[in-house]
Order: sequence, then structure tokens, then C-alpha cells
Amino acid sequence: MRKTYLNFLLLIFFSLLFIGKNMKGEPKSSIFDFSAPAIDQQGNYITSEGATIKNGFGMLELIYPDWFDENWFYRIPVRITSNESLSPAYFDFILDETGEFFFNNCDVNGLDIRIVDNSMNLPEGWWIEYFSRIARMGTIRIKTASISNGTTDWFIYFGGENDSGNRDIVYTYDSPQPFIFAGNSTFLSSENFIIVSLADSNHVIAGTSDTTLSKGETLTIPAGTISAPHINFSATKPVYVTTAGQNGESAIPVRLSGRDFIFPAPRDTHIVTIISPYRNSNVSISDSSGSLDTFSVEAGGSHISNIGNTSGSFKIQADKPIVAFHETVETNDTCVISPPSTDITGGCMGTCILTAIDDGTEGTIYYSTRTEQTFSLNSLETLTLSGSGSQGSGSAIRIISNKPVMAISYADGDGGEMVTFLPTRWLGNEFIIPVDSQYIYATAIYPATRCILTSDDGTTDEKTADTTAQPFPKKLYWGGTTNGANIPAPASLSCNKPVWVVAERTNGDAEINVWPYTFFRTQQPEINFDFWAAVETKYSKDTQWITTPNLVPVNGVLKWQNFSISGNSEFPEGTYTGFQISNDGGNKWYVYKRNVWEEVANLSESNNENEIDKGLEFLPIINTGELMVRVLMKSESGIYTPKIDEIKIDYDSVGDLDHFLFFGLPTEAISGVPFMITIGAYDSDNNSVLGFRGPVTLATNPSNIEIEYDTSNQFNSGRATFPVTLSGSGNVKLVASFNDVRSESTSILLNPPPVLKMEKIGGDNQFAKVGETLPEPIIIKISDDKGKGIKDVAVSFTVIEGNGVVSENIVETYENGLASVTWTLGMEPGANKLKVDAGNQIEGSPAIFVARADPGSSQTTDENPTNGGCGCQVVR
Repeated sequence: MRKTYLNFLLLIFFSLLFIGKNMKGEPKSSIFDFSAPAIDQQGNYITSEGATIKNGFGMLELIYPDWFDENWFYRIPVRITSNESLSPAYFDFILDETGEFFFNNCDVNGLDIRIVDNSMNLPEGWWIEYFSRIARMGTIRIKTASISNGTTDWFIYFGGENDSGNRDIVYTYDSPQPFIFAGNSTFLSSENFIIVSLADSNHVIAGTSDTTLSKGETLTIPAGTISAPHINFSATKPVYVTTAGQNGESAIPVRLSGRDFIFPAPRDTHIVTIISPYRNSNVSISDSSGSLDTFSVEAGGSHISNIGNTSGSFKIQADKPIVAFHETVETNDTCVISPPSTDITGGCMGTCILTAIDDGTEGTIYYSTRTEQTFSLNSLETLTLSGSGSQGSGSAIRIISNKPVMAISYADGDGGEMVTFLPTRWLGNEFIIPVDSQYIYATAIYPATRCILTSDDGTTDEKTADTTAQPFPKKLYWGGTTNGANIPAPASLSCNKPVWVVAERTNGDAEINVWPYTFFRTQQPEINFDFWAAVETKYSKDTQWITTPNLVPVNGVLKWQNFSISGNSEFPEGTYTGFQISNDGGNKWYVYKRNVWEEVANLSESNNENEIDKGLEFLPIINTGELMVRVLMKSESGIYTPKIDEIKIDYDSVGDLDHFLFFGLPTEAISGVPFMITIGAYDSDNNSVLGFRGPVTLATNPSNIEIEYDTSNQFNSGRATFPVTLSGSGNVKLVASFNDVRSESTSILLNPPPVLKMEKIGGDNQFAKVGETLPEPIIIKISDDKGKGIKDVAVSFTVIEGNGVVSENIVETYENGLASVTWTLGMEPGANKLKVDAGNQIEGSPAIFVARADPGSSQTTDENPTNGGCGCQVVR
């Protein structure tokens, strides 16, 4: 080991020993704020693809940049196909096929559901028509500026913020929109119509009337004004339509349109009225004996079919949506034919009959008496239900099946009457009863259903369903079994949860279905939900990461102390956050395990905040001390993200620069002859200021002594080593300065220069292959005029031709005045030159050594040559 390197190691050892005894330090902190690097931090925040820096937080990045609102957790892409273009457009979003996950994770009342288009725009309006988590069914009515013929993509968002809800809210059309209601041929031409407004400021046009109605106000249309068998009129808000006569029935809103119908036909000769509201349709009617009738209906047109006495139930099938109305020749039995469904609700005014449209239909009938009955039916078969009564005394009923079914109630003891069960999804909350009634019957399917009946004079009658065992229903009943106007019209019924409602009108004692507000909707396009994608979440469930900038304290670190998460950081349930530490600029990452820091190669291992804090004081300090944090984040559910606001690092720092210390100074020096010095930067506690870079300014005291030094030498780890040449004589001190800090060395006796000379001792005129080290070292000697070797003279060795390298660039002479290096030739054949310089005050300095680089191997064959092939003697 050469003398200079040994001295340097000894210098470092004693310096560290000195520092260790005085290591007090100054407490400091640095904060990673996930915004911009602080003044003591280098580089930038770097994130994985699934992580981001947003609003001063480190967090997971949204998988889908177009996410409607980050307050919502999930979405389902849905592709719908419309068969026409409408502007504006009103249509139903059917939620039945969204799956178990959807119904399990949205609000119990569906109040968190949002429907948005492909541009993430909310529609102009949306209304919850029906929603049941238990039945796994739902309908949301949409109003949008337009819908185009063809395919469009939409999204259903859920699992987010709720609002007050808009179930059954009445919405307004900008101008009167056409409604189509269906009725039977008997009463349309002979009885007056009653149109009841379900909202204030309702602009209604019917027949020759053009007026504005308040909520509950009626408009009477004289008999024959509107031609049978369907009713055309316009309104800006929903209305209810029925007749004033004893054979009246509620007209059919297009809400009850469908393509496939089944009807049990319990008695008499049957007449069916078919209306095709908006499109041309082809219709067939059949029973178990075969076809009963086939026909076509133009858009907006109707067809009356007298199918006679059928063999039990009959089917109606159409290629476009239609509405269907039933009556009989003998007993009237006017009744809307509602589409079949796998979940229907109703009640027995008298006798109830169930029928199925397909073979292999099975299900359960739930009665308000808390009893249940299973059934199995093939197509067109019927079943008379238990729970019959008279004057509305029978059971409330709910039927759930594997295939669509339909049921009716008829013959409550007086009048010619029949009412239909409804698909449970079409129950409602708000009703107006437009005619004087004997009784009102409601079936509730939800626990704690509360309904308030308000009479025309403002008196109220509140009833609550006490059922708590779904799906068993509960009956609510107003009025009585005695005929008469027990409930004067118009009355309103308002319920906090959806119900099915029937009223027995005083005039004629006929029961009528009372439709909820949600039934009164205008034309909608035929919508096919032909693609349901999987549920999408906001965030990736894979581990993501963010690396911080590199904390490099200005003056250096004596000891790392604390690690803490601060600010407004959030760690929601279902998320994970871990940390890894690097102390070498991110080349290697570590976790603290079993009281030691262990290197990790991937993201599978990490520490929590407390573990990092516990081990931080034992983290080795490399160079001046540096630290990076890698934050690992994961969302187990994909709906929440951790949010890291601040990471605070506490450490003991070296203080600011206070003074310099000089190392390796000679007690004597020769004027004009360079020597090596080392300067260290220290704080007031004598801790090495490891981060100090300099350079310092050197001067002499007294100032008449000239000084020459290499100002390009930057400090490294708080120190700088370089040659200094003084010219003059006498005692002198070196003065190191940086800004306001000034320190003097001990005194050096500067002697006048003797007559010194430098001579070549060995290594000149050698040759070797390109890129090889010459066989013999380059050796010079510095001696006085008496031939005595001079020590501690700084000699520089510089390759000036051939691009070779030497083992050391500056070497101090030994006791015998010798200095030597090895010389490796360049990679190009030809001449190589080396300049050896000991200062201009020394005779023979500088000297030039030459060598030749050959493309082949060395020409000498002597295994132990005493010369380099040039006749020079090697001095060992």
C-alpha cells in the first residue's frame, strides 16, 4: 500500500473517531408533501401506472379516467339498442339483469343509482319507478335530450352518495305530449270520461277541451267526444282517466304494454280490445284448442276481437308492444290485461285465479295470513287461489315464480267487475281516486309501509302495514262492506313505500285498478339491453407504488430518528399501505425485519408506519446521508384508495459550517515545491459537514508569501485533498475561507529552495501491446545538489499522447526521493507520451517519458528481464 493512501486512511479514521466523540447533531425534519420536492430533496415523485399524485395526496389512480364522480364506487357498462330516434326521449332502464352484486351493494332504496351516457353526462331527469333489492328488480325512468336509432353505450353508477330520491316524482313535459289510453267498446261511446290531473299546472287537451288543471281537479269529456276504442289526448303532466258511468273501468296506460300476455278467462263470452300505441304490429290470440284470431294493427290503431267462450286461459302474442283490454258480453268483467311477470302482487276482492304462460312454471304464493302455497303449472293451466272473500275481505297476495304468471280477482259479490294483479315492479306510492268509492284496498309488501288517505275535505286516515316477514304481504283497507260513497272523490293516497291499490266505485259497484303516478308516461322507444358488462371498480386491486424524491440533507446526517405519517392522510377500511426505504438513491430497497434492515427485490414485502419508525435510527448512513421512501398501496375492494398527505422524516443533522481544520500539513516546506494538504469542513460541535461542497479560497498569512493551488477540487464527504505550492521564505499560515467562515492552519517554515533536480530512473522507451501495462514502472528521483533524495515533493504524472492511463496522477516522493507509477498504454498502435512534473523550480522538471504501443505481442522472451527492452536498468 502506497504511503499517500495509508496516510489518507489514517486521516479518515482519526477524523471519524474525533467526530464520533463529538456527535451531538442538530434535530431537523423534512416532509414529503406529495406536491413538489422540498429544498433538501432531489428528483421528483415517480408513480406506477395505477398510482398518482393529486391535490397534494399520493393515492391510487382511477382505472377509467372518464369516471363520472369519484364519490361513486362501482359502475356497470350497458349497451342499449333503440329501434328509432326520438327527441326528447323518455325510456326505462331495466335493472333486473345487473346481477347479485349490484343489488347487494347499492342503496336499499336505489337512491345512489345514477345513469350517465357515454360522455359521462347525467340525463335531464331520472325517476325511480320501482326498486326492490329482495326481488332483484328495478326500473329507472330516463329523460334525455335525444336517443338515436341504433346502439349507444351508457353506464349505471352505484354505491355512492344518496340523495332525497325521486321515486314517483311527477315530471313535466315542455309542451302537451300525446298519451294513448285504451278502453272497451261498450262504454267508450256511451259514457262521459273523467280526466283527473295528478299535478298542479297541468295543461290538458282532450277532444274540444283545452285547459289547465290543478292537482285533483277533474275534466269531464262528454260521451262520444273521443272515439272508441282508444283515447287520444295530450297533457304536460300525468293524468288519470276513467268513466263516470256504472260500467266504468280505469283506462290502460301504455306503461302496461307488452308482447306476450296470458289471461285466465274464468267465465262468459270474451271480447279483447288490442291497441298498438306507436308501431305497426301483428297479433295472434290462441287457447289450448288452437288459434282464436290473428290480425294486424296499425300504429296508433286498435282492433276488437270477439273470441267467444275459450277453453280456459288464452294467450295474446304480438311482434311489437301492445296494450290489451278485456270485457265479457254477459257480466261486463272489464279488466286490463297486464303483462305476466315472475313477481306479481294483488289481492282478493272476491275470487282469485292464477295462470301461467309457459310449461314448467313453479313458484310460491304468499298470503297476508302468513301462510304460503307452492304451485306447478303448465302453459294455459289455471289455479284458484286460497284467501277468497267478498267486498274486499280476501287476502293480500304476492306470487313469485320461475317463469311469468298472471292473476286476476273477480266477483266480490256485486257489480260487474274484475281487476288485475300487477308486476311488483310497477307498484307505486302516489294515487288519486277519481270517483266516489265504497272501499279502497291496498296490498303492501314492505315492512312498516305507511299510507295516508286524504279526502276531498282534507281529513286524513293513516294506516300502517305491520308485516315484518317479507315476502309475506299485508292488506290495508279503508271504507266498508256496505254500499255507498264511503270515500268521496277525489281522494288521494300517499304511501312511503310502493303498494297495489283497488277501489270499488259507488256507481255500479265495480272494482277498478287505481294506477300509480308512475304509470302515466308518454311514448318511449323500444329498448333492448343487449349487453351487460362486468361490474367495474374505480381502482386497481393490484399493488401500486409511489417513490418520493431523494432526501439529501444539506450538511449531512448524523443519525436518522423518526418516521411518521402526518397531515390529512386517510387509510379507509379495505385498503393497504406499506413502505420500503432506500438509503442509496433508489438502487436498493429495504424493510426492517427481526431488528435488521433486509434488502427486498420486489413489492411483496413492506413495513407499516410503526415498523419503519422503529428501525429508522438503525438505518446505515451512506455518503452524506440520503433517504427515499417507496409507498405501496392496494385497494382490496377496488372502491377506496389510501391518501398519503405527508411523510415526515426526523433526523440529527450536522450543523452549519463553522470552521475548517487542516490535515497532513508539513512543519517545513521548500519554496516552489508543491506538497499535499487536506482541509475538512466542521460545524460548531466539530461534526464533519459532510454535505459541504466548497470550494474554499486559500490565502497566506503573512500575505507576502505567494500561493498556488488547484481550485477545481470540490469537497467530498466534507473534505478536499489537493497540492499547494508556496513561494517565499519564513513562517507562514494557510488561511481557508468560504463566505463568512475563515480558519488558519498551524505555522509552516518555508525554506528557500535548494538546488534540486529531477532525473529519470527507469521506465523510458518501453514498448508493449496496445492496452497493456508496460513491463516496468515509470520512476523518477528528486535530489539536492549533493545527491540526497528529497521527500514529500508532490509529483504529477500526466499522459499527454496515446490515451493511456497511469496508476496515480499525483504521488509524493518517498524518503529516498523516488516516486513511481505504472503506465498502461492506449488502444491505438503508435507513440505514447507521459509528462512528469515536479514544478518549475526543480531542474529537469518537467520530463517526458515515451513508449510504443504495438498491435502484436511484446517482443521480449526473457522471463525475468532487467530492462524494458530499451537498455535501461530497472531500479527495485
